[in-house]
Amino acid sequence: MALNNALFGLEGSAQVLELLDYLPVNLSTVTAFLGGSDAVAEKPAIYIFPKCTLLYTLIRATEACVVVEIGSSFGVRTIYLALAVTRNVAEQDTSEHDASETTAANGIVLAAEADPVKAATARGYWNIAGEEIEGKIELREGDVLKTLETGLPEQVDFLFLDEEKRLEM
Repeated sequence: MALNNALFGLEGSAQVLELLDYLPVNLSTVTAFLGGSDAVAEKPAIYIFPKCTLLYTLIRATEACVVVEIGSSFGVRTIYLALAVTRNVAEQDTSEHDASETTAANGIVLAAEADPVKAATARGYWNIAGEEIEGKIELREGDVLKTLETGLPEQVDFLFLDEEKRLEM
């Protein structure tokens, strides 16, 4: 386990943790390899890790199993969200959920992204991360006001609003 993962208590398969160590340093190279834009990130990659680990910690602390992320961008942060949800689901008492709460019992990250290039790049990262991550994420691509208009779970445990400024109150 790499130093950053150990410091922040990240738990996951070796495949996922290696990817998380690799991405912040090599985001431009990997995104270009996956067919993404040369102008990879709106912010330098150095800013990704602190935000991601904070969100991971908040989701773990709140035991959230149903997370909505608006503005997934290239999907790096989404990996952290899905990793936290995976751990929370593994530790929850399944007797707390009835049959109608299958989403909460299984855990999900509903990720929304308007930009098709970013969405495709995110899917590539999630595929590299493997089923542990990819299986927890449902990507809604397109206008957030339309893609999240229907099909939401009854309860959302955690909402992260990144890009859709018009949704802020």
